[in-house]
Amino acid sequence: MPYNLSDDQVLEALRLILRAKGKLSLTLFRSAPNALSKEGYRRRFGSLMRAYELAGYDSPLKATVVHRAEIRKVRSELMDTLVRLFPGEVSIQTRGPISRNCLRLKDGTRVAVRACRSRKNYYKGSAWILQGAKSEKRLISLLVCLNPTNTAPDFIYVLPPIANRCAVVLSLDHSWFKKGIRLEKLSSFCDVVRLISRGDNRPIGGERRPKGCISEDARAAMSQALRFRWNEKKKLAK
Repeated sequence: MPYNLSDDQVLEALRLILRAKGKLSLTLFRSAPNALSKEGYRRRFGSLMRAYELAGYDSPLKATVVHRAEIRKVRSELMDTLVRLFPGEVSIQTRGPISRNCLRLKDGTRVAVRACRSRKNYYKGSAWILQGAKSEKRLISLLVCLNPTNTAPDFIYVLPPIANRCAVVLSLDHSWFKKGIRLEKLSSFCDVVRLISRGDNRPIGGERRPKGCISEDARAAMSQALRFRWNEKKKLAK
């Protein structure tokens, strides 16, 4: 069994694949002799990327993995800070091996902490990417928009549940922000969550639209993009 092999032996399995194929991937080493599973390498070396490094492979996905780890760190630190601010009032609830943990107030209200990475938008300036999270569509949302380096929160909103099934690009004038309350200071977290929970808690972004129908935000973004291109063409024509 591969699990009885030494660290060098399971790394050598990766090196053999690297020499033969010129790269490493889950598909390539999944059935290779003496190779561990993804979880096996993570437990042995801390992460699959670390195992790749020790095997001599510089993965093109390394930057993405590091980037995601930084965002998870910001999310975790914010949750820990809120628990320390409200001892006995706010706790972290584990929701099983698949669903992410969330915050839980003393009255039972659960809050999903959703970190949005920053991205420069060519037409609207700053923008943030909210990834889909099907398991959190019934939880009050703490929307954490990160700074340009994605290392700390830029601003935070408390919103009703969000039921987006795919990634959504949020700009400062996005209509979803109007349905929530901006959290100016962390000390008002519990009060703001209770205020939102007493309102209309129908999920945002879960509405089905007819095929071919686009949202008002998307239509506005398209119109702005067209105006921008038209102005650029006029400049070039002069």
